[in-house]
Order: sequence, then structure tokens, then C-alpha cells
Amino acid sequence: MPEPLRNTVVASGKALPCSGIWEPVELPMRKSAPSLFSRSAEAPDGPLPPAGCMNYLHGGSDAPTIEVFDADDEIEEVATQWRLIWKDDRYLDGSIPDEESAYTFP
Repeated sequence: MPEPLRNTVVASGKALPCSGIWEPVELPMRKSAPSLFSRSAEAPDGPLPPAGCMNYLHGGSDAPTIEVFDADDEIEEVATQWRLIWKDDRYLDGSIPDEESAYTFP
């Protein structure tokens, strides 16, 4: 799959700006500590290592956590960063195909 031209990354618990295919990724550590007075740094361009499975996520909903196994083989919820792989803009004009008209989403 080709890399996105520009990375859009959203942290667990933050609102997703759009619907689409999102992938949990590992972001590199910042070289300097963030400042209270500076804007948050944008995600770096280029490949980012995946941290889990891709998911279709709905715009406006909060980015979820991921589940991983801990050292005792127990499932643990972990906050992550989600990178947009594919933006779903198929329904922006308000039209819904007949075969999808009965679908409902929470």
C-alpha cells in the first residue's frame, strides 16, 4: 500500500476528523520537550511503524484504544496514535446507495 502524502494522526480519546481506514502507529520520540505555549508538532512524513490492525473508524467519534496482551497473557487496553490511511468521502454529497440504505451506526 502506498504511504499517504501527508500523515494525519489522532491520539486515542480525541475526535476523528473524518471517516476512513485508520491504522494504529508508533510515533518517534520528540527531540525536545513540548512547550505549553507552542502548538503540538505535526506527525512526521514518511513511513510510520504499525502498532496494530487497521480499522474503519467513523468521523466525529473518539479514536479508540487498542488491546494488547501483557506479560501475563492478560488483555490490556493501551492508548495509541491512529494514522489515516484512506479518507472515505464517498457519501459527502448526502447520497446513499439503495443496497446500503438500511445500514445503521451507533
